[in-house]
Amino acid sequence: MLRANESVDRVERVTAVASAADVLSAQEAVRAVHVSDALRNYVVSLLVRTREDRRVELGASPRAGLLLLRASKARALLDGRDHALPDDVRALATAVLAHRIVLEPEAADTSPAVVIDDALMSTPAR
Repeated sequence: MLRANESVDRVERVTAVASAADVLSAQEAVRAVHVSDALRNYVVSLLVRTREDRRVELGASPRAGLLLLRASKARALLDGRDHALPDDVRALATAVLAHRIVLEPEAADTSPAVVIDDALMSTPAR
């Protein structure tokens, strides 16, 4: 594979499926998706739970929560809704947060995904 592609940039052969205007329009549509204060509080509670977990050296940051909220809004839009739900947050939490969590050295028998699953199980959406 390296030999076949070392002098050719395959990206140059990619066909665009959306214009820049399409992407900007989609981003604007995501921004318009409604998020309730309760859902914002749910995201914050999940973040706090990751930071309070004894297995975690560095938990999910406020920036991680912002990105989780944005991803949840995009999922809602893709599902045809104008509002995000706790199900959107739960569906994306691991994908968005797992690489942002640093475990304690003593927690070698677990993973960030397990920490997030535990946070989801112990944090009610109100």
